[in-house]
Amino acid sequence: MLEFKRKIFSPTLALVAVLFVLGCKKSSLSETEAAGSSSIVSAFLTREHGYVDTAVGRKHAVSMAARIGIKRLFVDMWSRGCTLFKSNVMQQYGGPEVCAGTEGDPLADFVRYGKIYKIEIVPWFEWGNIVPAKSALWQRNKSMGWSGFEESFHTVPSIRINPYKGSFEAFMAALLKEVAVKYGSKEIHICDNFAPHLRTGAATIALKGPQTFTAFMSRVTSPSRSAGVRFSLSSQRHLNSLEDFSIEWSAWRKRGIVEWVYPQLYHVLENRNEQFVREARAERNAGAVGLALYSGPNTERWSLEGLGRLIKTAKSLGLESAIFDLNTLLKDQRAYNNEHVNKIAAALGTPRRLDLGSNDSQSSSSMTPPPAPILPPPAPILPPPAPILPPPEVSTGTANEQVTEKSPVTKTRLCEYMKVGGAPEGGAPTYASASKGPVIEYVGNDQLIYRHLTQSGVDGELMMYVLVQSGAAENKIRWIQAKYLIERDPDSAVCAP
Repeated sequence: MLEFKRKIFSPTLALVAVLFVLGCKKSSLSETEAAGSSSIVSAFLTREHGYVDTAVGRKHAVSMAARIGIKRLFVDMWSRGCTLFKSNVMQQYGGPEVCAGTEGDPLADFVRYGKIYKIEIVPWFEWGNIVPAKSALWQRNKSMGWSGFEESFHTVPSIRINPYKGSFEAFMAALLKEVAVKYGSKEIHICDNFAPHLRTGAATIALKGPQTFTAFMSRVTSPSRSAGVRFSLSSQRHLNSLEDFSIEWSAWRKRGIVEWVYPQLYHVLENRNEQFVREARAERNAGAVGLALYSGPNTERWSLEGLGRLIKTAKSLGLESAIFDLNTLLKDQRAYNNEHVNKIAAALGTPRRLDLGSNDSQSSSSMTPPPAPILPPPAPILPPPAPILPPPEVSTGTANEQVTEKSPVTKTRLCEYMKVGGAPEGGAPTYASASKGPVIEYVGNDQLIYRHLTQSGVDGELMMYVLVQSGAAENKIRWIQAKYLIERDPDSAVCAP
């Protein structure tokens, strides 16, 4: 049944859907769409709150997912330069066998509990080619041909590796195949952060373009696909993926690199149903099988009720839903008993399973959430010496000579949202890339934005890559000078739009 539902929107039927929707400009659902019957709801499980690193957390997460009615669980197995499975490949390349502070072999446990509770476990390679600057993997290989540039990724000083340099391609291909062969995985999920970016020149344009990157991903996934693995992808919307990451996922589908794509509609506010319908239709018509939606934390993103409405809307369009992130949803709802299961399943519209009928020794109805994991303290990170920049009136030379500078903006605990302030009366200018070029739009003062990454422009000025949310709720990713951005205080203001 799962395979049948995923084949609903084959390329031929997708073309038919395109022709139909082009003739329908209203935002309400058509009769054809209302008849959509896709009921598959998957979920992403990250490392937060102990659900992956601890043995009790893994058992609880899989049991709760199954009881809520989740069909498939994308579990974080490659995270920030380490693996959540015991990896010989990592050791060969100088990395740790498994992430520090992790109990046992997480993927082995997830596979076992997946069989017990009859839920599909899909290893998820979350951070792509981004690793912490102090990771053992990067420190070992940066002197052996690997290259990349520094950026702040989710407040962590990180390196975005150039996948075309050194042995990174061979490393990633071997890591993917190891999961397939060692753990018998039939599907692997990847994210758009495998995209190669340049620190210089047209800063966010992927090196060599989409055709080269498509060929690269075809080679990286080929050994695993030959072993019988199918790949799925969560990425930005179709056009954004191409423009910002050089990921032409329609071409990836045609070439068999990935079979299923879940575009991320995280940016759509939960009360913007017409915008959600409009964008969901566009992604469906481009070949997406489902949508990646955001479950929390509630102070930043969608409420449980809002998430449920969007899941049901996606279902009416014939689309699956993949919820990010399940671990925070479970924590926020303090979910462990049947009362919690009923509440969450009712909101999501999923078929709850109060009695799993497993032969496991612990009763699922009496399970308790995992304790907070005790992780080793991170190694101290010494700040690099402050860069010496020329005065503004002095030319900084070519793009290849630019200097990376750390963001002067203070990073807060949770709040990645910022405000535009101190801009001219016309608003802060924004650009298509950190190399500036022509101004493409203006952003007024007090405008809310979401920070992605920071780097220097070609003239030495600090730029920040942000998601702009205009008063009309139109969301666009742009570059803006960091001097116009003001950090929001999470203790005095809600960090959500």
